[in-house]
Amino acid sequence: MRLPTGRTRPLSPNLPSPLRMAYLVSHPIQYQAPLLRLIAQTDPIDLTVFFASDFSLHRHIDKDFAQEISWDVDLVSGYRHIFLPPFLPLRAGESPNFWRPFGGGLFGHLRRGKFDVLWIHGFHRAAHLLAIIYAKLLGIKVMLRDEPSALSSERSWPKAALKRILFWGLSRAVNQFLAIGTANQNYWQALGVPKAKITLLPYAVDNDFFRRQIDGLRPDDIQSLRQKYDIAAPDIVVLFVGKLIPRKRPQDLIASLARYQKNAGASAPSLHVVLAGEGEMRAELTESARQLGIAAHVHITGFQSQAELAVWYATADILALPSERETWGLVVNEAMIGGLALLLSDRVGAAMDLLRPGVNGFSYQMGNVVQLTHRLSEMVKPRQNLTKMGETSRQIIANWDFKADLAGLQTALRKIF
Repeated sequence: MRLPTGRTRPLSPNLPSPLRMAYLVSHPIQYQAPLLRLIAQTDPIDLTVFFASDFSLHRHIDKDFAQEISWDVDLVSGYRHIFLPPFLPLRAGESPNFWRPFGGGLFGHLRRGKFDVLWIHGFHRAAHLLAIIYAKLLGIKVMLRDEPSALSSERSWPKAALKRILFWGLSRAVNQFLAIGTANQNYWQALGVPKAKITLLPYAVDNDFFRRQIDGLRPDDIQSLRQKYDIAAPDIVVLFVGKLIPRKRPQDLIASLARYQKNAGASAPSLHVVLAGEGEMRAELTESARQLGIAAHVHITGFQSQAELAVWYATADILALPSERETWGLVVNEAMIGGLALLLSDRVGAAMDLLRPGVNGFSYQMGNVVQLTHRLSEMVKPRQNLTKMGETSRQIIANWDFKADLAGLQTALRKIF
């Protein structure tokens, strides 16, 4: 394990020094690793990360991608971390759920480490709820961060009632709720969390990493990718990034492309839809494109690493996310760094904070292919407007970054201490 060698400027001179912070999460997550490294380098924080599982460090089966995957980025270097002994490990091919993974020994670590604050990612895990009890018994402050919003899956009234009871307790036990965005903040408040207990900690990606990846590409890299998929230089690329599963609704993009081509005049730009992902719907989508006569303009790439996605972000013009529910959608952040315009369903959480309708893209009613096609037609004519939208995306996302996360963390800690 390599620890950081340099430290950043202190968050605040009024915080305990050192401020011993424990962070609990189910497994190493590619989007979180660079933020954890940055926090570990920030005075006065002395950070220790506790993982309940290491499954994401190895090649593993993702049932939604319907294939074995491995990440091409370093997930655990640069910060102190401990893998808890597996009390209830994940079964083969199983995704994290309420009971699993469950790591043992956390109470002892918290007691011996004399931590000031415990930051937990995710409330819908038994081990994490138990960790809150541990913290209260040991006099440790608690911060909680999670993704849900009103856009999350609908629940029956008994489950909704149980959740309200749960949050009655959480709102009293947790010192600060860290909101990933506006929709998430509204969710916490709707469940009875006082506004004073909520601090914005934006859901961000490593902007600098993606910017270097994208800006470092050569024109030949983009030209080669277009040639590989037979996409002519003036053609507009509409990019979808994600799992090819019903909840993501990639079929709406294929139906919209068919409708666009049917109604487009001779002077209308030629469009290609690129589905950068893998999943159970691949064969169905391929057949649909063939039957609609647009197979030459629909391209399914399979699972893409972050390095491969960087080339697509530099090649594409529009990111389309037609999901029926998306609590956030971090691919929106990535695409904006690449200078893409946005076309998002009204069920994408990131839209509330990152989309400026008519300025850097549009939203539309989820599942409404007619409206989706209309918005798409608006965006591509004239192309100069599309380029301007992409430039605006880059400007907006520049301030939705890890620096904003550190500022939010400082605010939350000041409220606690």
